[in-house]
Amino acid sequence: MRKFKILFVSPASYFSRSSVALLQQHPDLFQQPYDVQSNLLIEHKLVHHTGFSHAMSQLGHHVATVLPNIQTLQKQWAQENSVSYSETTWGTEILLAQIESIRPEIIYFQDYPPLPFAVWKNLKQTNPYIKKIIVHRGFPGYFDTLGFVDLLMVATRHLVTQYANYGIPARLLYHYFDETVLDSIQLLPVSYPITFVGNSGYSFGAGHATRYWLLKELLECTPIEMWLEETPPSKEDTSKNTLLSGTSLFVTRLT
Repeated sequence: MRKFKILFVSPASYFSRSSVALLQQHPDLFQQPYDVQSNLLIEHKLVHHTGFSHAMSQLGHHVATVLPNIQTLQKQWAQENSVSYSETTWGTEILLAQIESIRPEIIYFQDYPPLPFAVWKNLKQTNPYIKKIIVHRGFPGYFDTLGFVDLLMVATRHLVTQYANYGIPARLLYHYFDETVLDSIQLLPVSYPITFVGNSGYSFGAGHATRYWLLKELLECTPIEMWLEETPPSKEDTSKNTLLSGTSLFVTRLT
């Protein structure tokens, strides 16, 4: 089997409780060299789908991971590699410099590419070493642009149908669980019939309304146990959003 050089571009969960715990353990994290910062963020599972890089490496492919939404980390890379950038467009300029430095044959974007459309649309023309651009999404949208990627993978059958309606042949790839997470936690001798871990969608507006009301129904009629990380909205936000009105008791109960 041919071995490929792959660049995995994935956002990191910088504002999660896990990231707060990491910064408490390593208060000087963002004063460290780029490789130290990046490796700690990846080792602590603050990167979406770290299992992809691990699995591809096991198959013999060379995989580099970039976390484009961590400004301090990205600017540290730029400093170490003598890359200049503008404060208004640092994200695009540094990521493009990383692509040129790594020279991948395949770029795998977890979620929509964090680059202007006109830029990522022409990446293969401006960087001929790039052969394929792949995107994986778990949410609809960008129907006018994602048809330009070589492979679009989506997390539900419904999304496959939605993109097909716009002439985009998306492939089904469900979200998955990274089993290496289990290597770094202590398992308790407790089991639950149904669990949910994540955000209920309480302060995310209409885009997460289905999730929110489904969880509410499950909470009322099943033995579900939930561990939620919520950001309660302000009173002003609540008054403007009918989804949030009258739901503060629900959130208090979940948290």
